Amino acid sequence: GWLFVAAGLANLGRLAAEHKLATVSVQGVTDPDNDPVTITITGITQDEPVNGLGDGDTAPDGFGVGTGQAQLRQERSGIGNGRVYAIRFQAADGHGGTCTGSVSVGVPHDRGNGSAAIDNGQNYDSTTTP
Repeated sequence: GWLFVAAGLANLGRLAAEHKLATVSVQGVTDPDNDPVTITITGITQDEPVNGLGDGDTAPDGFGVGTGQAQLRQERSGIGNGRVYAIRFQAADGHGGTCTGSVSVGVPHDRGNGSAAIDNGQNYDSTTTP
């Protein structure tokens, strides 16, 4: 059997919504036999439109499907409650053991202490341009 541990919701370090890309790695995935684990990003979604009101209209917002790391755009709608990305992944140990999972990453509406993005549903594919 496979075990994996991954963070629930991580904020992009209270970064300003500068429309730049931030590289995100899935960490904390372990194999019960201590085999090395390879992570492959299988999808990236978000809870705000890719090109929505007040977000700078830069698209796409997510990159890295098929690779070991995701790149997420540091932006959110200026009229919303922050953006939440969901990164889906597969982990493999090279000996036939695999598991799937997802982690969430938030871009808060503002940079104040205690600010957190609120997930309104993963309705948009971050890797597409509308």
